[in-house]
Amino acid sequence: LIPVSSGAEFKGKKENTKADVKTITFDRKNGNVVATGDDEGIIRIIKLQNTDKVLKALAKGSPKDLNSFPQIKFDEKVNEIIGHRDAITSLHFNSTGKQLCSGSKDGTCRIWDVASGQELCVLPATSGLPPAYTKNKQVLKQMCRVAFFSGDDTSVYTLQNAARGVSYATKWSLSQKEGDNGSDNSKKKKEKKNKADKPITQIDFSPMKTKEVANIPITTMELSPCSNYLVMGDTRGCVAVYYADSLKKMKVYEGHQLPVSSITVSNPHPQSKLSHCSILTGSGDKTIIIGSLRNENASGSSIMTFFCVLLMLLIIFLAFFAPQLIEDAIMKTLKS
Repeated sequence: LIPVSSGAEFKGKKENTKADVKTITFDRKNGNVVATGDDEGIIRIIKLQNTDKVLKALAKGSPKDLNSFPQIKFDEKVNEIIGHRDAITSLHFNSTGKQLCSGSKDGTCRIWDVASGQELCVLPATSGLPPAYTKNKQVLKQMCRVAFFSGDDTSVYTLQNAARGVSYATKWSLSQKEGDNGSDNSKKKKEKKNKADKPITQIDFSPMKTKEVANIPITTMELSPCSNYLVMGDTRGCVAVYYADSLKKMKVYEGHQLPVSSITVSNPHPQSKLSHCSILTGSGDKTIIIGSLRNENASGSSIMTFFCVLLMLLIIFLAFFAPQLIEDAIMKTLKS
């Protein structure tokens, strides 16, 4: 049990209140750092202890005595990151665990340095999007609903929409570099160098592609482990698969009766002959659906195998029957 907000010590907009935790994630490298985001726009970084002992104990099997089983502890010093102006909707560590990507209802996606809590860049996810309206023609606020790094950390995907109307997905390219802002002759830069020995990491970004992916709100989005596909769930209960590079729709699955609330995509089992990824979706209709996503490379190789077999059969047919057919054709020509 980790008390991520504690009454009077809470530094949000509201005083003496506890904020609701809206999203939580582990770092992908070691699993010993947890990030939480609440409805006041505050991110908290929590370091865990004894994770190695717990994993080793779990590897031996289920514990018979829970009292003797090692427990995960957490560092009482919780680092708070403040920058968003509204509730946090999404959190995702990069592959090294050194950077954190966050989405918020304030319409932005931000990338943070985990160690220092410094804001590295702000992606204006909802900037330039057409407004969404209610039935009474009231303007709805566009939000950045989902944001995460690509598998190689060179890009970020964001999903933006309002409570009603069209949903958009954007792929952003990232260019990371180390160094302080300003010119070499700047006095401010020299003062910063005296205060910190390590250079500040900067991130330059540019939107590679923005596309309308649905005419209704998308509730959740996930990147496949192979980084080739984006899997999205919408308010109608449908799950759609898109190509990650082009943002083009590949396939739509129907099944849920209410909006899709969560999606996760698994890696193919290493000992399995199949190269399919499993898609697990949950919904407010109290059902969980497991689907299958065929790897595009595997599909292509299967088609190639089929054509190779077909070509071999054609060669065998010609080898056995072609001479006789040619001879019969010559005899008919001579007789005529």
